[in-house]
Parts: sequence; C-alpha cells; structure tokens
Amino acid sequence: MKIEIDNDTASSIVQQELVSVMELLRSDLLKHKDGRRCAVFSTNKKEDVAEIKAMVDAIERVLKFYRE
Repeated sequence: MKIEIDNDTASSIVQQELVSVMELLRSDLLKHKDGRRCAVFSTNKKEDVAEIKAMVDAIERVLKFYRE
C-alpha cells in the first residue's frame, strides 16, 4: 500500500518529531542536573551534557528554518 502526503503535512510531521526529541533531550539534561544517571551519547557526564546541548542547539536551528 502506498500512502502519499503533501509537503506541508510532511513538514509538520518533521517539526513535531524534532520538538519531541528536543523535549526528551532537555529532560535528559534535567536528569544530569539532578544527579540522576543518564547516558545518551556518552557515559561520561561532561561529554554527554555537552553533546546533548549541542544537539538541542542544532534542533532549535532546524526548527527556526521550518518556522520562517
């Protein structure tokens, strides 16, 4: 079965997924801040926090593109 969607729908889906991932990453940052164990990109806390922040920044930049 083939399903076709228009560009606006595809863009909306991508935006929603990016927002969802960003929220999860921000939640992971809070876990680190609260001292709870969390390892998304690295088991080293400093490396993990840095990578999570970089990813959140990247997602925010992509979302800015979609919103303009």
